[in-house]
Amino acid sequence: GSNNHVVFKAQEDGDDQIASGFYAKGSYQAWVKTTNSLYDHERSIMMVYASFIPPFLKIIEANNFVVDLAFSSSKGKSIALRCSASVWGDPS
Repeated sequence: GSNNHVVFKAQEDGDDQIASGFYAKGSYQAWVKTTNSLYDHERSIMMVYASFIPPFLKIIEANNFVVDLAFSSSKGKSIALRCSASVWGDPS
C-alpha cells in the first residue's frame, strides 16, 4: 500500500513552530461565501485578488509587486490584510 502521510523534519530552531501554523480546517464554500461579501469593500477584495497572483508571476513572466495599504487609521488595513492572508491559510 502507499503511504499518504506528509512528514515534516525541522532543519532549524523554530521550524516546528512555523510548520504548526499550517493545517486544514473550514470549508471552501464558507470561504467563498465570506469572500463574496467583500465586493463592496474595495481595499479588502483588491488584497484578496493580489494574494492570488504570486504563484503565477513566473508563468506570466512578470516581476514581483507590492500593494501599498498606506492610509489613515481605522480604514480597514488590518481587515484587508487578514482577507488576503485567508487565501493561503488562517490569518490568525
